[in-house]
Amino acid sequence: MSDHRNHAALARHQIRLQSVWEPPVSGTAAWRRQFGRPPGREPGIRVFLTMVEPSVASLTLNAVPLPITVGSGSRWSQDVTELLVDRNELVLVPVATAVRMALEPPDAHGRLSLPATIGRVCLEILTPPAVDQ
Repeated sequence: MSDHRNHAALARHQIRLQSVWEPPVSGTAAWRRQFGRPPGREPGIRVFLTMVEPSVASLTLNAVPLPITVGSGSRWSQDVTELLVDRNELVLVPVATAVRMALEPPDAHGRLSLPATIGRVCLEILTPPAVDQ
């Protein structure tokens, strides 16, 4: 796990990834979320995938497994800067106990908000002061 809490001098921008998840299809427990590359490709910018209160058994970004641990505390964060491409796919499989919830109706495209019992997901973009203008 890579931790960015020591980077107090960096400007921080958060992009929430809580909505428009594709729920599991028959025979699988995987939730899928697609998103574009966050803006800003200047040197020194770092992008962290962050989960608050994660209840996840496995997590991949663009088919690369990320080292998440159940019970890792109330916050988990991983630097994913080098894994991001123009179109990205995040896939998570929740711990079995996290999926016992009533789901809201899907939107017109069959997508849902990720249930809070699985965790809250966001991208955090850290920009050095010299780049933040």
